Amino acid sequence: MNKISEFFAKNWLRMVISLGIGIAIVCLYNISYQNADKVNTWIDPVYYRDGTFLAGMIVVFIGGLAIVANFGIFDMFAFYFRRKKRENGKKENYGEYVERRNVERSSRKDLFFLSYFIVGALFLITSVILYFVLM
Repeated sequence: MNKISEFFAKNWLRMVISLGIGIAIVCLYNISYQNADKVNTWIDPVYYRDGTFLAGMIVVFIGGLAIVANFGIFDMFAFYFRRKKRENGKKENYGEYVERRNVERSSRKDLFFLSYFIVGALFLITSVILYFVLM
């Protein structure tokens, strides 16, 4: 139980932000269909079901990108956008940058990307519940 509470203590802000992003997606989905279909989407729960499914899939996709980034797939792009100088004034080459990032990743053992999957799963479960209720 200690590891679970430690995980939530470390990642609570990430979870709140991803929950806010999901709620914003649901609201934008309802607004977009209200303007397109000329119906009151705030009353119809079908739009909430579709919006929560879309929000859940987007948050899970962001979690997938976080896993890929954790493996170092985007290091090349990050290196070219952030060319940092070392302490002695020399520029860091790509090999040194990758080694430094691998050491930073190995020292960080938290599974921060799970917070996206937890919030995405909450949205998807809500969508499935709304699907069966509205059937």
